[in-house]
Amino acid sequence: MQDTLTALAEHHGDGENFRQLMKDTAAKRFDEGFWESWEYWIAPVLS
Repeated sequence: MQDTLTALAEHHGDGENFRQLMKDTAAKRFDEGFWESWEYWIAPVLS
């Protein structure tokens, strides 16, 4: 578990800054193409 936490810390740096970055860029990351793929591949599995 510590290896995972260490890797995340190295990749994402400060947790608060990373959280804010994810909020600020969500619209660009989750566009129409993402949700189309989600509906095709993921939604049926979750139903």
